[in-house]
Amino acid sequence: MSAVFPVVLCGGAGVRLWPASRPKHAKQFLPLISDLSLFQLSVRRVVGLAGCRRIIVVAGAAHANLVRAQLNAINVDADVLLEPTGRNSAPAVAAAAVHITNLDPEGVGVFVAADHYIPDKDAFGRDVNTAVETARSGGVVTLGIKPAAASTAYGYISAVDSTKKVSAVAQFVEKPDTERALEFLRKGYLWNSGNFIAKGSFMIGEFRQYASEVLGVAEQALEQAKKRHDGLHLGTVFNTAPDISLDYAVMEKTKQAYVVASPMEWSDLGAWDAVHAVLPQDDANNATVGDVLCLDGTGNLVMNRSQSLVVVSGLDDISLIAEDDAIYVNALSKAQNTKSVYKHLKAVGRAEVDIPKRDFGVQQAADWLRSWAFTAAFPVWWSVGFDHDVGIWRENLTMEATGTGDDCRARVQPRQTFAYAAAYNLGWEGPAKQAVAAGFGSIDAHFANENDLLRHVCSASGAAIDERTFAYDQAFFLLALAEASRLVPGGQERAISVLGRLNLGDGRGQAVCEIEQPVHRSNPNMHLFEACLTWVERAGEQAHPIWRQTADDLARLAMGKLRDRQSGFVHEFYDDGWNPLNTGPEGYIEPGHQFEWAWLLTRYSEITGSSAALDHAVELFELGLSGVEPASGFVVSNIDNSGKLVSSQGRFWHQIEWLKACLILGDFVPKRRVEFFSHAETAFAGVSAYLDHPVRGLWFDKMENRRVSRGPSPASTFYHLVSLLQQLEKTARATA
Repeated sequence: MSAVFPVVLCGGAGVRLWPASRPKHAKQFLPLISDLSLFQLSVRRVVGLAGCRRIIVVAGAAHANLVRAQLNAINVDADVLLEPTGRNSAPAVAAAAVHITNLDPEGVGVFVAADHYIPDKDAFGRDVNTAVETARSGGVVTLGIKPAAASTAYGYISAVDSTKKVSAVAQFVEKPDTERALEFLRKGYLWNSGNFIAKGSFMIGEFRQYASEVLGVAEQALEQAKKRHDGLHLGTVFNTAPDISLDYAVMEKTKQAYVVASPMEWSDLGAWDAVHAVLPQDDANNATVGDVLCLDGTGNLVMNRSQSLVVVSGLDDISLIAEDDAIYVNALSKAQNTKSVYKHLKAVGRAEVDIPKRDFGVQQAADWLRSWAFTAAFPVWWSVGFDHDVGIWRENLTMEATGTGDDCRARVQPRQTFAYAAAYNLGWEGPAKQAVAAGFGSIDAHFANENDLLRHVCSASGAAIDERTFAYDQAFFLLALAEASRLVPGGQERAISVLGRLNLGDGRGQAVCEIEQPVHRSNPNMHLFEACLTWVERAGEQAHPIWRQTADDLARLAMGKLRDRQSGFVHEFYDDGWNPLNTGPEGYIEPGHQFEWAWLLTRYSEITGSSAALDHAVELFELGLSGVEPASGFVVSNIDNSGKLVSSQGRFWHQIEWLKACLILGDFVPKRRVEFFSHAETAFAGVSAYLDHPVRGLWFDKMENRRVSRGPSPASTFYHLVSLLQQLEKTARATA
């Protein structure tokens, strides 16, 4: 017997449910009627269908993280087909039908919308089973709902024989006016539920006959599709598919349409009055969600998703939807007006409709961060973050901007020195040259050993504690020398000498091992790559060829051995054969490093013109997105090798690296600029949250449960912030 493949279609922006539903977080992904989203409820509804072999989800690439996160939350696996651009239901169904036949030439697809309300899962299952049996003999079957009222919000179906459970379809009818809806009700017409059941091969045949252009594009898009951690990304040819619904493309033309008359309760939740109808109501027919008081009124829907109390008094038959950035009040009887309201807001350019801004205000963001750095951060970290008595950069500052007395790691000294060299290059008029000199003085006095390599740890008083030398620390020493090349005579010669002392393994660039460590780490390679690129950029024609040569070697390493052959991620630790370690349940992937590699490979592509490096950068960026919490916009610290979130905790530097990658890819991938800058807008909001500190110039370091948490500000983060400022200013110039 042919297998059953439920197909959950996630298209649509749900603008009639604005302001709760928006393109970035459309209604199907919202928990409107329970703790689960409509999408999750739809998946749970189909997962137990008789004969179900595999669930297929069709969604927009922009919603890939939402889809994966919500599937993971209900422990359901699925084939996720990701559209580069939404092209209505016909291309989505065509692509799914082709995918089904690739899995099972006789497979039956159950095509359902992700945003419908069907409370009786068993009744749904029984009617779908009936439809599947009919579809196995040929034809396309739809579920027709016995109307509860003469609604003008739904299309209708006329059955050839309305006395039968299953009948051939006489006619599909578009949404009628009130008079015709009453007529349809008298004649026994059914509501068109938009659920369709057919063999994949039958649907392909109908598309070939009635909408061949749709089918041709869908087939090409699957042939060109790329498998990534978040799903199967359809080829960009999909963007050329006709923007047409399945009803127009096939259902109104096919000669083999059947309908199962279903008595189950159903709603497409197409507007706020439909939501009001299915939510629990009090004795006055008021439905409320969130922190709401509804007094002296009847028939109201009040949904509060903001942080404030909402009180409604003395009003009848209204919908009031409160979000943090918008409050919408409308007559419930005129719920269909919301679409025209949305169109008006979009036409006048209101950000509350989620129009992605072309540059999200890059110049404004650059100006804001520059002001923060020049007037607060650089002065604070030079005056308090450097211990002028000992001559050493402090490891952390407390919430009150005092030193913590912690031991000082070698990496902090060149990172802070880099920050002030960058301050000089950015035009800060403070004592940048003095800070750079003091930073290298700290390195020479407390950290550099007889081989000019940095020992790992000193005490806060400057005494050596850990004499081991690590490639990671030396990479930052090289980076600081590169950024300060205009200020430090002989700095390049010193840097080349340090580079020559690193253990490069079995061939230049094939392995930058931690000295005295038995395993390989990706991180030292990454920061050595960064140092080499910075030397090429800062020294220009005076850059020694060794920097470009080593950068070439490390780029090959990044695009080859470091990338997991199965998942594509860059891991943290590797064995001598460059096989990833800790890939099981105890292992982890750091999303911030995927973004950081993406940023560096794009810089490398800019220097060398390597299209392969840019392709890898885009892939790593997309992999890193699996570590972004859809609901909060924060980047978490750890995910597993499948891209699943394994922690709700985050660190500031991950957020910064996401924003840096958004900005540079927005510059170098112009066809996707709007997409990358839309991500940048979200990433910048998270950065701003971490910087909303009681002491201007300090920052919060950690995020717990979607909120930043109090604690010391680590000096090591300043390097990330300063490189973000550099990238913001560069992007602002490019987009001016």
